[in-house]
Amino acid sequence: MKKNGLRYDSSIFPVKTPLYGVPDAPLFPYHISSSNIKKDNPEENFWEFPLSVYRIPVIKKNIPIAGGFYLRFLPYRFVSYAIKKINKANHPAICYLHPWELDPKQPREKSLKWYHYYRLHSTERKFKQLLRDFKFTSTRRWIEDEGR
Repeated sequence: MKKNGLRYDSSIFPVKTPLYGVPDAPLFPYHISSSNIKKDNPEENFWEFPLSVYRIPVIKKNIPIAGGFYLRFLPYRFVSYAIKKINKANHPAICYLHPWELDPKQPREKSLKWYHYYRLHSTERKFKQLLRDFKFTSTRRWIEDEGR
């Protein structure tokens, strides 16, 4: 990616799921090491923006809150609480959603698992509430303003 002029990525999800995850990766933006994706290397000039998780303090378990299924599945109050905690610690919350998640009436494909369509009707409402409740910026602007 660096060879093609990119300066950042958001592929790491610091959580373990049956499908993906790097549970012991850093939780917040870091200069990803080219030799170990779980390590911050300030000498590198490539940023990783891991998708946001809320780390439950007592049991030290990461709960995904960033978007997609998790935004649909979790109550908005929990997602909002987690983002506020992340922001209060002076870190950005990295959120996402898939465009298809804004269409609850999309045709159903039988080969997809139940969670693909779970609570699609809630996505737009929660997304609009996030936009009302929080300040957002681009990754590029965050790097310029905060990342140095």
